[in-house]
Amino acid sequence: MEVKRIFGRTLLLAAVFGAASITMADEDSGFISTDSSATAAAIEAVDTDIPTAAPADSAKTGTIANIVKHDTTSAWDIIEFSGFVNGGSIMNTHGATYNMVGCNSDRDIQLNTAYLRAFKKAQTGHGVFDWGFGTDALWGSEGHLFRGYTGLDSDWATGHRSSDYNGVADLSDRERENYAGAMPQLYGELSAYNWKFKAGRFYSLMGYEGPGDSRFFYTYGRTFEMTPVTHTGAIATFCGIQNMEWSLGWVMGENNMFSRGYDESLITGGVKLYNGDWVSLKYAFVAGDGAMGGTGGDLFRNDVVLTANLGNCWGAAFLFNCGKFDGEGGGSWGTSATLNDLAQYYGNIKYQSWGTYLYYTLSPNWKLGTRMEWQRGVDTDETDGMEILEISAGVNWMPTACDNFAIRPEIRYDKAHMADASGYDGMFGNGLAHDDQFTLACDMIYKF
Repeated sequence: MEVKRIFGRTLLLAAVFGAASITMADEDSGFISTDSSATAAAIEAVDTDIPTAAPADSAKTGTIANIVKHDTTSAWDIIEFSGFVNGGSIMNTHGATYNMVGCNSDRDIQLNTAYLRAFKKAQTGHGVFDWGFGTDALWGSEGHLFRGYTGLDSDWATGHRSSDYNGVADLSDRERENYAGAMPQLYGELSAYNWKFKAGRFYSLMGYEGPGDSRFFYTYGRTFEMTPVTHTGAIATFCGIQNMEWSLGWVMGENNMFSRGYDESLITGGVKLYNGDWVSLKYAFVAGDGAMGGTGGDLFRNDVVLTANLGNCWGAAFLFNCGKFDGEGGGSWGTSATLNDLAQYYGNIKYQSWGTYLYYTLSPNWKLGTRMEWQRGVDTDETDGMEILEISAGVNWMPTACDNFAIRPEIRYDKAHMADASGYDGMFGNGLAHDDQFTLACDMIYKF
């Protein structure tokens, strides 16, 4: 009930923001980025039939003109290719191994991601039929984040996500450092009038941060680990109301590729509001018989993401994520400082995450950003759990004033408070002997 009350208040606040006639923007994927440099190489291209300015007066006459989105493009058969390469170094105050969400912090230098994508958008419009597809492939030290727990790409390397859910705690440091390949998207898409139908493997409707070219920071925020990255299944989307999309579908669990480990079956859906490149508001959820932390059980997650262009070079994003998992038995305690480790240990968890991002553009060459997150996870009896605070500050420097190449240094602080019977004094450092950690990180990213 506590989670529901908190979520209700948050959704109401987000709705007030959304109703304030602040113009809205979005990328047509589960991830939303406030970094304008990510637009050209987004996970999926923005629908070109979404207006980026207020309609002319002649377009405002009549109910149909206000409701139905008419197609404004003729690029039906364009197949687009894009990608990026990024790599860098991550160091923390304890010299610890694998204490970061999505990053191997013991590496002096690493190739995080070499990413390729090819896609064609299925365009929508009144009286229009079209088709599309998407296929993404990557390789690098972050491949473990985007490959399946089970399925085709789950065995492309031994690492953080292996086909054995509970194997995380048993991996050696050498196995954790393995580079891995992944295919996070492989889907087909059809459109008819104002409907789109997608089937295959695709990025989740949930979440804010995505692959390296769709986020400001080099390291991942902590909310990333509490949102599914990919799904396998089918989703229908209705986009016949201007500046709004409704989605609903069925997926076989989280982060699997055409396979299931515990007969997972989830319903996912959401709604997006957008207008131009100023503000977007998104709500998304997954619910059903899922798997988390190495056990099968009932799962519910939902999140709200509000992004805003505040004008005068300022941008912001606000995130809220909460959920509950009722597992069928405890797993093993892992060695990374995440709430998923808590779920592995107890077999059940309820949690909430709050995040705030603030960006400032100094010039075409320089952008500044800050991120602050707070997480709390407890077992369903509310007796044991932990809280995590994360604060990051970073810079994006584009030496050539071109947004396809950037150097991204950052400094980060994480602090965890443990309140459990596991016997651990902290969540950081080799042996989990510390309750906080400073991290210095820097990478270079090239988009093409």
